[in-house]
Order: sequence, then structure tokens, then C-alpha cells
Amino acid sequence: MSELLVIDTERGIYPRQEANTNIQQTTCESSIQTESSDTIIINTDVVKPKPPACFDIFGEQADILKKPVPYVELKLPSKEVHDIVYRMFQTAERINALGLSANQCGVMARILILNFATYKEVFLDPRIVFSSDNETSCYEYNSSYPALKLKISRPEWIEVQYKNMRGDLMNARLEDAHARYFLHHLELLDGIPFTNKVGKTALNIARQRQKKQLKGLDATRMLNSLNESNKNV
Repeated sequence: MSELLVIDTERGIYPRQEANTNIQQTTCESSIQTESSDTIIINTDVVKPKPPACFDIFGEQADILKKPVPYVELKLPSKEVHDIVYRMFQTAERINALGLSANQCGVMARILILNFATYKEVFLDPRIVFSSDNETSCYEYNSSYPALKLKISRPEWIEVQYKNMRGDLMNARLEDAHARYFLHHLELLDGIPFTNKVGKTALNIARQRQKKQLKGLDATRMLNSLNESNKNV
């Protein structure tokens, strides 16, 4: 189904139908339209941007995932950042990911996105301000670790600080799955794999299940296959 997503430097990511009604719908030659210096529209219909639309996803053995992404102040607003965010969402939609960190996509920038059906947001230079003392356990998945799921305990809610795409400092409270996947991808930006969050025995069992589920198709080949399909988007 065709959908328009708006990237707004003040409001973040939201469906096109929620945009101001005085914005006129137009037929676009590409899947990105600029309504103002503060917004970009993503068209998820069959009209696609010039390739490559999606990023390649780096596997767990990639060096880029083994080291923290340094804090470098982003110059905002920035077309480059808009383009990175756009491609991250295109990639997340393509592989059905609930979130992505920029370094998973080969970009050394402190950017993460959440890509839930009812909540889509981009976080630039994200930080945790406060977290709940109460924790819950739930299985987590990661696109860089095909077929691996780990049960991890995390705070029920967190308060976070980040920049929007105009460079304004923002604050938000995230709960449940939103909090969980924010923390998951923030740790990736810090060079901390989610495999570090469980004990050795639990990890070994999960690895055995992962191996069975892959059914002889190793993770590297799976990622390569995914990346080749991405290039055809």
C-alpha cells in the first residue's frame, strides 16, 4: 500500500495524512519531496529513488560494530543527515526491522531510528537521562545477527535526550518495546553487542538454535543475499 512518511525537523517521523491539510498532494518524479527546509516526504509507493535506496547491513563480525561511534557534533539541518535517515528507514522497511543504528549501515554517526508500525522516530546524538528501576525480560532480535534471538532484561521505561534534524535538543519518555529497542541500538552505537547481555550458557543454547534455523545457510551468505536484494530496490 502506498504511504507517505514525513521527516520533519520539529515533529520527527509521522504519516503523511497527519501533515497539515494545507499541504497539497503532488505527483513526484522521485520518492523524496521537499515541502520546506524543515521537512522531507518519503513516498513508499512504487516510485523509487535512484539506487541504492537501501543500505547494506553489516554482520556481527564487521569491525565497524566492534568499536564505539565517537561523539561528533552533527551540523544540522543537513541534507546529508536527511539522506542517511531516509535510507535507514528504507532499509528497516525492507528487512522488517524495528530499529537500526547507523553503524549497522556502515555509517559512523550517532544516529538510531525506531521503526514500529505506530511509532517512527529518528534520534540524533541520543543519550539516556534516566531509567526505571523495574525491569522486564523479552526476546530481542538484530538484523546483524540473522536468526539469533536472546532474552534480555531491560528497564520498563527510560527518559532520553537527543537532537532533532534541525539541531534542537529534545526530551522523550519511552516505554516497553520502544524503550527496549532504543537501548538495544544505543548499545550498538557504543560498540556493545547484545550477545554481551546474556550468560555464556544462554548464548550457547541460542547459537545452537540459530544454527538449526539457518539450515546450512551461513549468516554471511544470508547477509550477502539480503544486500544484493537491497541493491535491486
